[in-house]
Amino acid sequence: MNRVKQSVHNLLVFSSYWSFRAVQAVLAPLVQIRIDTVFAGRIGHMVSECEQVLIEPSDSRSSRRRIDFVVFPPGNTYLVEFYAARFRQRRRTVVVIPRDIRFSILAYVGAEVRRRYFAGTLSGRWYCGPLENGGQYHVRLMLPVAPVLSVSAAEITDALATLATTGLATERPVICLHLRDSAYLPEARHHDYRDPPLEHYATLVEHLINQGYSVVRTGSVANARIPITDPAFLDYPFCPVRSDKMDVMLYACCELAIAGSMSGLSALAIAMRKPLVICDLRPLFAPSYSPKVSRFIFSRMRWVDTGELLSLAEMLNFSTFESVGFEAAGVEFIPNSAEEIVTVTEELLDQLAQKQSKTVTSSVDSDAFWRVVQQAGKYHQDADIRPEFMPGLSNKFLQANAGSLGIQAQSEGGK
Repeated sequence: MNRVKQSVHNLLVFSSYWSFRAVQAVLAPLVQIRIDTVFAGRIGHMVSECEQVLIEPSDSRSSRRRIDFVVFPPGNTYLVEFYAARFRQRRRTVVVIPRDIRFSILAYVGAEVRRRYFAGTLSGRWYCGPLENGGQYHVRLMLPVAPVLSVSAAEITDALATLATTGLATERPVICLHLRDSAYLPEARHHDYRDPPLEHYATLVEHLINQGYSVVRTGSVANARIPITDPAFLDYPFCPVRSDKMDVMLYACCELAIAGSMSGLSALAIAMRKPLVICDLRPLFAPSYSPKVSRFIFSRMRWVDTGELLSLAEMLNFSTFESVGFEAAGVEFIPNSAEEIVTVTEELLDQLAQKQSKTVTSSVDSDAFWRVVQQAGKYHQDADIRPEFMPGLSNKFLQANAGSLGIQAQSEGGK
């Protein structure tokens, strides 16, 4: 049955693509038509794609009359309405928000059309979407530009008042913590290798509370609660005030965001230019763009049969984003320890207190790390990665792991 559904889906995608190309060819002498179906079902994709399209200075790319169709499948209702309003401000742009499930299915097919056929350099000629699937690579270059996603002071005040009704100590600075688990996409385990252990982050929550912060564990769904009962902690996925709007407002209210592995909600922090800590980054070969103030650490990998750690170059040599791919290769991820997570968070807090730039050191080890990333990466974008657009690697984490990562010799050679 699944094979039949997939065949029908592929047929719809194929026929939709060529039908659209036929319409383009007929109307080409009169008007340029571009189409983009925003991947709205996941916050991270929607935010990164919309932010890029709306800040990219490409509206005047062609003098020919042009019509852009932007289709939003069902997603976070607050964000869909927010970005749809911004798209409507552009000239000759038609925004479609399907309400009927039949049109929603067609919208998802349209999203697949865009991802399969309209990526890369073709986008400038044929549609109004990002230059890369997901849009993240090019957004890195645009971070100095003012963000599109902005929330009014009145909305933030209202959100804090709502949070106060839950008993959360909102007089303290708020920190958002997002941890993926199997409650998200329960039928698709292809990304479950990115789900970090909850207990390691419970230690972080307790540490931050002792430091005078309130912590909100974000996300729309979760399987297990963090076992902490304190007025300075809110396990938001289990909270009655959860809503699409509040999902966004939490990041507007916070002073710092923390993610256990890269997740879609991190895109909210990045879009709002919030300081960001990423722990348990998996896989390492997909580092993300980041706000100006950020820190990250990653999960080391080891061979299952021998327990031997992989070097940095070996970790970068994988080309899979699937759990089964890592399993087939015979490797597994080693979660960051509670101590490592607390340490990298403290590094960023210290950086904020000192009002330093993201690059607080020019250590040779850090240079060597990014040199290996550029040389050993499997993707063409890796060669163009500029560390100033990446999250800042934790200095203490790098020093503790430099030898086993295989970059110590390069550090000595650079001295």
